Amino acid sequence: MDYTEIVEGTLSPAKKEYMITSVLNDVITMTALQSNRQHLELVFDIDPKIPASLVGDAEKISHVLKILVENSIKFTEEGGVNVRIGFRRENYGINLIVDIRDTGIGMTDDQLTQMYDVFYQADTGTSRLAGGLGLGLPIARGLLTAMGGFIHFESVGQQGLHAHIVLPQGVVDARPCIVLNHADQLCIACYFKPEKYSCDEVREYYDGLILNLVEGLGVNGYQVHNFENLQKLQCSHALTHVFIAQAEYVENPAYYEDLADTLRVVVIAEKDFSLPGDSRLLVIHKPFSALSVANLLNGEIGERGFAEAQAAGRKPFTCVGVRALAVDDEEMNLVVAKGVLGSYGIEVDTCLSGREAIARCGSGSYDIIFLDHMMPGFDGVETLKKIRELHNGMYQDLPAIALTANTVSGAREMFRSEGFTEFVPKPIERTVLERVLRKVLPKSCIQYTAKSASGDVPAQAIESPPPEVEPEPLPPPEELAAPPTAAAGETALPYDRLARAGINVELGLGYCGGEENFYREMLRMFCAQSAEKHAELAALYESAVWGDYAVKAHALKSTSLTIGAEQLSAQAKELELAGKRGDGEFIQARHAALMRAYEELCGQIAGI
Repeated sequence: MDYTEIVEGTLSPAKKEYMITSVLNDVITMTALQSNRQHLELVFDIDPKIPASLVGDAEKISHVLKILVENSIKFTEEGGVNVRIGFRRENYGINLIVDIRDTGIGMTDDQLTQMYDVFYQADTGTSRLAGGLGLGLPIARGLLTAMGGFIHFESVGQQGLHAHIVLPQGVVDARPCIVLNHADQLCIACYFKPEKYSCDEVREYYDGLILNLVEGLGVNGYQVHNFENLQKLQCSHALTHVFIAQAEYVENPAYYEDLADTLRVVVIAEKDFSLPGDSRLLVIHKPFSALSVANLLNGEIGERGFAEAQAAGRKPFTCVGVRALAVDDEEMNLVVAKGVLGSYGIEVDTCLSGREAIARCGSGSYDIIFLDHMMPGFDGVETLKKIRELHNGMYQDLPAIALTANTVSGAREMFRSEGFTEFVPKPIERTVLERVLRKVLPKSCIQYTAKSASGDVPAQAIESPPPEVEPEPLPPPEELAAPPTAAAGETALPYDRLARAGINVELGLGYCGGEENFYREMLRMFCAQSAEKHAELAALYESAVWGDYAVKAHALKSTSLTIGAEQLSAQAKELELAGKRGDGEFIQARHAALMRAYEELCGQIAGI
């Protein structure tokens, strides 16, 4: 869909106020959830002096960065990936400058020349352009071009890839995006052994981030590469913080526990690392980012610049006491919505039709409503209009969120014109949902916590709060909606089998909050409902009711993507669009292929 809009020239970038720290946090969160390559060093760097508030299309910028970072991770077996965001002032605002480097397989000169071709794929499975339709990089370039920017790639001797982006942006607030409290009172030391890294580039990634932070934030900082120099530095300087890597901590944990009596000791660790229960050290889990360091140095209480960035997504939160209604004609979508919303402590009622939603709102009260945009009978727009009219306009100001799998450019404006407050694409992504919840719910409903109700800890969250900070208690477990659990003795998910069936397991797991049991339940529900959904599509095909056929194809597109079946979702999307435009000839030529693919997929994943 993105590519079609790019080719047709209908892409409409937004020009809205946003914070670049929020965009970077979205990318870091995506990487933390989806990357299963523990051995890769992922380093996210940002110039703290970038203006706090910019004007542009944050969602498209985030999309571009995710495409490029995923590409780098996919084709990097050893070493790491470095994302560096800087800027240059211009008379119209700034040029946002992004450099993404990796130590992967790189590209040949021919590949660099042809990489923007629509369906170009290189000859071997080790190519960066192999697999899928090869649309990711052309889409990234097209989005940047539509926003007035450009991208340039370099790969010298097939030794890694360097993507360089320049993107003009307006400026609303020129103050720095990251500000530290009492920076002049801080003195930090960083101890990382360079010899443990498999390539020099990774050491340069870390050295660059530390140098940029020290200079950008105006703090006294020192870097040492062996234990003896760390001891000397401790004796000669009034250190306030010491940052060490996990391997350095493991070599001498007793020393660092003693050191924590007089200053803060922070361990940069892998995602599965945890400190002993009685430890006084702090942990920053990888991916390593400038945001995580600044968050910790600020002690969770920053000046305006960084505090607002935190409020835009840094700190996990719950919405206990909020009552929501989720409306969708697909039961599977409702299970996902209830599981995701419930993980924030939200009490969720669900229903399968617009008429039932109107009845529910007529007999009860809700704080927020999530409405599927495309439903048979009353669609989301008609349903919302009826709800707004209930009880002499009691729900006129009710936050109403459109759930839609059609996120074309200009969607937000379209939904707002129809009376919606915001929209969330399906399948639901946590970063997008959290942004919407923070935006539309009263501040009193957002309770920031040391750890989210789902159990996920953002990449930049500290493992243990400072001793003087007491984290807010989470609600009792029974108050939170938990995803379905597997039966006792359940075997692990057959990842290889799912991959052979053409399923992007990481994508499906991501939509299920990383919960394997929840994802397994979605796979089973997808198969269990297939006979009914197949019959519905077949009946509408035989009767040539193309409008209703489009609604059912839309539902299959959404549920397929929820489990990571990207190819089936793409096929369903083609037929959905054909149904909307009444193109019966197109549907007749492709309906049988869709049904076969649907049946084959369910047959391959049955019994999981």
